[in-house]
Amino acid sequence: YHSSTKSHNMAKIMQRKVVAAFNFSNRHTKARSEGDRGVHLLKNTIAPCIITEPFFFSNDTETEIVLNNKSKLVDAYVAGIDEIATTMFS
Repeated sequence: YHSSTKSHNMAKIMQRKVVAAFNFSNRHTKARSEGDRGVHLLKNTIAPCIITEPFFFSNDTETEIVLNNKSKLVDAYVAGIDEIATTMFS
Protein backbone atom coordinates (compact mmCIF):
# COMPACT_ATOMS: atom_id res chain seq x y z
CA TYR A 1 0.00 0.00 0.00
CA HIS A 2 1.28 3.47 -0.79
CA SER A 3 1.61 4.50 2.86
CA SER A 4 3.75 1.62 4.20
CA THR A 5 7.46 2.38 4.25
CA LYS A 6 8.27 -1.07 5.65
CA SER A 7 6.36 -2.81 2.84
CA HIS A 8 8.06 -0.61 0.25
CA ASN A 9 11.47 -1.57 1.63
CA MET A 10 10.48 -5.24 1.51
CA ALA A 11 9.37 -4.85 -2.10
CA LYS A 12 12.66 -3.21 -3.07
CA ILE A 13 14.60 -6.14 -1.61
CA MET A 14 12.49 -8.70 -3.50
CA GLN A 15 12.74 -6.68 -6.70
CA ARG A 16 16.52 -6.53 -6.44
CA LYS A 17 16.77 -10.30 -5.92
CA VAL A 18 14.52 -11.18 -8.88
CA VAL A 19 16.24 -8.72 -11.22
CA ALA A 20 19.63 -10.13 -10.24
CA ALA A 21 18.48 -13.74 -10.73
CA PHE A 22 17.18 -13.22 -14.27
CA ASN A 23 18.98 -10.09 -15.43
CA PHE A 24 15.63 -8.62 -16.48
CA SER A 25 15.07 -4.88 -16.85
CA ASN A 26 14.37 -3.30 -13.49
CA ARG A 27 10.84 -1.99 -13.71
CA HIS A 28 11.14 -0.83 -10.09
CA THR A 29 8.50 -1.14 -7.42
CA LYS A 30 5.07 0.36 -7.84
CA ALA A 31 2.91 1.69 -5.04
CA ARG A 32 -0.73 0.67 -5.04
CA SER A 33 -3.51 2.97 -3.99
CA GLU A 34 -7.31 2.94 -3.83
CA GLY A 35 -8.86 1.26 -6.86
CA ASP A 36 -5.70 -0.57 -7.96
CA ARG A 37 -5.61 -4.33 -8.40
CA GLY A 38 -4.48 -6.01 -5.17
CA VAL A 39 -5.00 -2.97 -2.98
CA HIS A 40 -7.61 -4.69 -0.79
CA LEU A 41 -5.01 -7.23 0.38
CA LEU A 42 -2.36 -4.59 0.94
CA LYS A 43 -4.62 -2.10 2.67
CA ASN A 44 -6.44 -4.54 4.94
CA THR A 45 -3.50 -6.63 6.12
CA ILE A 46 -2.02 -5.56 9.44
CA ALA A 47 1.40 -7.07 8.80
CA PRO A 48 3.71 -5.53 6.18
CA CYS A 49 2.69 -7.03 2.87
CA ILE A 50 3.86 -7.04 -0.76
CA ILE A 51 2.61 -8.47 -4.03
CA THR A 52 5.26 -9.77 -6.38
CA GLU A 53 4.97 -9.87 -10.14
CA PRO A 54 8.37 -11.13 -11.29
CA PHE A 55 7.48 -11.15 -14.98
CA PHE A 56 4.58 -10.49 -17.32
CA PHE A 57 2.83 -13.41 -19.03
CA SER A 58 2.35 -11.09 -21.98
CA ASN A 59 6.14 -11.06 -22.43
CA ASP A 60 6.76 -14.43 -24.07
CA THR A 61 10.53 -14.23 -23.67
CA GLU A 62 10.45 -13.54 -19.92
CA THR A 63 7.70 -16.13 -19.39
CA GLU A 64 9.74 -18.82 -21.11
CA ILE A 65 12.91 -17.92 -19.19
CA VAL A 66 11.15 -18.08 -15.82
CA LEU A 67 9.16 -21.22 -16.57
CA ASN A 68 12.34 -22.99 -17.68
CA ASN A 69 14.24 -21.78 -14.60
CA LYS A 70 11.70 -21.96 -11.76
CA SER A 71 14.39 -22.79 -9.23
CA LYS A 72 16.03 -19.40 -9.91
CA LEU A 73 12.77 -17.68 -8.98
CA VAL A 74 12.44 -19.80 -5.86
CA ASP A 75 16.05 -19.04 -4.90
CA ALA A 76 15.49 -15.31 -5.47
CA TYR A 77 12.40 -15.36 -3.25
CA VAL A 78 14.21 -17.33 -0.55
CA ALA A 79 17.14 -14.90 -0.64
CA GLY A 80 14.73 -11.95 -0.48
CA ILE A 81 12.80 -13.41 2.45
CA ASP A 82 16.06 -14.18 4.24
CA GLU A 83 17.33 -10.63 3.75
CA ILE A 84 14.01 -9.16 4.86
CA ALA A 85 13.95 -11.34 7.97
CA THR A 86 17.53 -10.64 8.95
CA THR A 87 17.66 -6.92 8.20
CA MET A 88 14.15 -5.72 8.97
CA PHE A 89 12.78 -8.05 11.63
CA SER A 90 15.72 -9.07 13.79
